[in-house]
Formats: sequence, structure tokens, C-alpha cells
Amino acid sequence: MNSPDNRFVVLSVRKHNPPELKPLDSVRGEVVVALAEETARAAVIAQAGQVLEKLRTGLPLDQIVAELGYELQVEMGVDRRNTVVPPEVLRRVFELPTPAADAVSADYVLASNGDAVVVELQRVNAGDYKSLPVTEKTQLEQLLADELSSLVDREFQSGLRDRAEITVL
Repeated sequence: MNSPDNRFVVLSVRKHNPPELKPLDSVRGEVVVALAEETARAAVIAQAGQVLEKLRTGLPLDQIVAELGYELQVEMGVDRRNTVVPPEVLRRVFELPTPAADAVSADYVLASNGDAVVVELQRVNAGDYKSLPVTEKTQLEQLLADELSSLVDREFQSGLRDRAEITVL
């Protein structure tokens, strides 16, 4: 187990309680709620999939949205510091592949409230390190150094785990 301050904690299990089935009457409400949520989530995912299929046939997103009665939100010039777009949507947009010149990249994200948000990436403006202000260059260099340090630390810890001799009593 890793702690936030990069220390290891070793736990010892003194007693194990085997899993057991609860009576249906005691969990019926939870089961009904879980099934309803699962059914609703599947319907939302299916609808998002249909929207993506229509996008892939070449229909414009605004036309699809109008046909289905959904809200369209357009964000131009989005960067990673955008505070208008929900974080999970922003993260997915920056994971999408760069679209070809005559195409778009699209996918959907399940929002924390259960909605599916269909995103369409129309183009990507390549960054230019040389044009960044000095402060942003410094921040980027620090971010990359932190990433490298974290990667080296993870690999080191992985090596330690691989070489560890653990005895279970």
C-alpha cells in the first residue's frame, strides 16, 4: 500500500471473514436501484452511440442535436486551462486523436450526473514552444521534470517490488 508521502505501509491480516450472501429481503431496495441505474446508463450509452454513428456518416452535430432535441454547447479555442468545460469532458477532448483535414474526432463522456456528453473535435492547433512566454516555458519544464521524476520513482518502486521476498505466515 502506498501512502501519499511515498512511504510504504505493511498490513497484517489477523482475521478473515469469508463472504456471505445477504437475504434478498434485506438488499431488495439496493438491487432495484442498481438495476434501474444500470438500465438508464445503458440507454444513455446507446443514445450517445447513435449520435456518434450519425456523426460518422457525415451529418453535422448541430443537425443531429436539433433532430433529437438536445442542447448544443460550442466552445472555440479550448485549452487545458478552460474552466467552462467540465473537467472529464476537457480531459477526453485532449485524449482524442487529431482529426484529418476533412474529418472530425468524436466520442462521448459519461458525466458524473449520468448524462452522456458527446464531444466533437474539429481541429487542433499545434503548440509552439518558442512562442511561449518565459513563465509558461518554466512551468512546462517543471511539469516535465516532475513527470520524469515520478516515472523514475514508479519504476524504482516496481523494481523493489519485483525483487522483494514476501513471506505469508
